[in-house]
Amino acid sequence: MGKELPDELQRWFAARNWTVLRAERLVGGFAALAIYQIVVLSPDLEQVPLVYKQMAPDRSSEWSLYESLSSALADYMPRLFAQIQDPAGRGLLLEDVGEPLKTTLSRSMPRTRSPLILQAVTWLTELHIRFRERSQTWLRDGVLATYPVKSSIVWAEEALERVTWAAEVGIGGVTADDIRALERQAQLFYPQLQAWMQGPSTVTHGDPHLENLLVRGQTLKLTDWEFACVAVPQRDLTIFVQDILDDDLRRAAYSHFCSVLRNAGWSVDNDAFRVSWLACFFDNTLMMLGWEVFKYRQGHLSRAELEVITATKLRWLRDAFSELSRRAL
Repeated sequence: MGKELPDELQRWFAARNWTVLRAERLVGGFAALAIYQIVVLSPDLEQVPLVYKQMAPDRSSEWSLYESLSSALADYMPRLFAQIQDPAGRGLLLEDVGEPLKTTLSRSMPRTRSPLILQAVTWLTELHIRFRERSQTWLRDGVLATYPVKSSIVWAEEALERVTWAAEVGIGGVTADDIRALERQAQLFYPQLQAWMQGPSTVTHGDPHLENLLVRGQTLKLTDWEFACVAVPQRDLTIFVQDILDDDLRRAAYSHFCSVLRNAGWSVDNDAFRVSWLACFFDNTLMMLGWEVFKYRQGHLSRAELEVITATKLRWLRDAFSELSRRAL
């Protein structure tokens, strides 16, 4: 078993007398070079579920973050077993901590989805609260950086190209008029993003969508820490809600997020907090819409799924920009 695993990883197992029982290369819209789900048998006959993530050549931040912060963030990160350098690049051997929350929600009864989502919002927001002060130390020490706002412009340009393609090939839910409106909005929006994305900052995961939030029983963990940085916490929640197409659930998630922060002494009932939320929401909705088109083109979304997502997120973008215009433009 496990012959398809990278040679360096197989040698790491052999050196510890771990026997690979099962190994499967996962298929999906991943940014990693490859992801393997593995079960090994340890010398004391314990079955250990693992994930091996081969990192893409242009992604190295997560490797460094595990070196510097894995003990501090142990309640939020899968346990690290090894950092392995192989000819294809760097790899992380991690504890397999369960299935994506998105999968769990898809199998759940409608009445149980809200409690699961609110539980996850509480847990994510507690990360922001718990490490607010330490994040400033990590920032000063160079362990973390602030969010690179310029990267949003690059992602937005790429997203606009992808959504334009969707309109050109006749994907339902997006028209040429939608593209023209979105281009005008982006031209007005991005010069203001830095000024709007203000407020108390803390450590943020940077990409906590529901496929990166893993659940086993009552335990939650976040994978893919490549974009972790110091930023306003609103940014994390705007990414979290991208997979929640039910408007009532999405609004409940935001309301609960504000409540958890408020109870911890954060100032959330002011115009600046709301503007920062809207700015992060517009930015990340556009970015994720482009990513959904990419997933469709790679065969990881059906046309029907993409059309629902496109219609929904274009509406979100219109509504967010409209409220931003009233509050800040």
